Amino acid sequence: MSNLNIEELTKEQFKSPETLGKIQELTEPIFLHLDTKEAYFLAEKIKNKLEVFPELEEVNPTLWKNYQDLVIQLQLVAFPMQSNEECAKLIQENFLEAFKAEVDMENQIIAKFFSTPIVPRSDLRESFQAAIKNNQQKIGLRSVGDWLVDYDTVFDFKTRGDISPSEYISQSQEAQALPEEDKNKLRKIFHIYDTLLIVTPVVTEPIITTGEKLPAKPGKPEEAKPDLPAAPSSEPAPPEPEKVLPSPPPAPIAEEPSPEEKPAPITEPTPAAEPTPTPPEEKLPTPPSPDPSEERPPTPPRPLKEDIYQEKIEEEEKELPRPDRPSPPAKPFKPSETVPKLEGNVVDLKSKK
Repeated sequence: MSNLNIEELTKEQFKSPETLGKIQELTEPIFLHLDTKEAYFLAEKIKNKLEVFPELEEVNPTLWKNYQDLVIQLQLVAFPMQSNEECAKLIQENFLEAFKAEVDMENQIIAKFFSTPIVPRSDLRESFQAAIKNNQQKIGLRSVGDWLVDYDTVFDFKTRGDISPSEYISQSQEAQALPEEDKNKLRKIFHIYDTLLIVTPVVTEPIITTGEKLPAKPGKPEEAKPDLPAAPSSEPAPPEPEKVLPSPPPAPIAEEPSPEEKPAPITEPTPAAEPTPTPPEEKLPTPPSPDPSEERPPTPPRPLKEDIYQEKIEEEEKELPRPDRPSPPAKPFKPSETVPKLEGNVVDLKSKK
């Protein structure tokens, strides 16, 4: 199948349903791994063939329709590589085909925004918004554009949140009548519309890098077989010849020249040292001698200081008892010298005059 060259197909070969089956086999790994590059080139080849053989639409409309559906699915896989006009056309006319091909359009739109600079990204977002509002594909009895208009009427964008799509479906009687598969499609469209198509997202990197190959499934490792020893032979092995290593050549002996042949060392004359010049002595200027004719002013007399000397006042020396002198004898006690005790009223005669 890999040897199939679509560009070299003749008209009769391209009209054959077997050729369509072979091309569909080529697309299986592309859809499995979301190979953006391969999807883009394969879609272009099939599209060019359909332009070369336009009569196929009249001869076999079913085959023509199958080729067209295959091209659209490949273009949805290669959405980030499409032109801006082609992307807007896919959103307006073939958005629901992404659910059949199991292509996550949220990731595809983010990848397209990622490949667009921030300034033209806003214009691209507006074109995508207008395209999905003009989408006439049916979900139930309404088109995609009609569902979005009613969604904007019920819920204002400023008050909408992550659960607004589910709330709308639970409140709308028409949405409740849809099968579960269509409800999921409608919920996904509302989510993409709110997060990507109303306000320009500042995208830093895509969610999933498209075009990457999935790793191959690991198989069972082969068991390593141990090396079996060789069976011993009955015949004796011939003796190995002795290896004779070549002896290294003797190192040459350097001959010392005779004293007559030795050249005399060349001595270079040393230049005489130049005398260093001595700096001239600096003579200090002598101060001028005083002129005897000039008279000096007399020095004023120093003022006399006041006499602040004061003599010390000599205090009378008090006789203190000394241990070397004996103390005077105590007077004997006489009873007649006792003071009489007065009884009765005592009059102070001194106070009376």
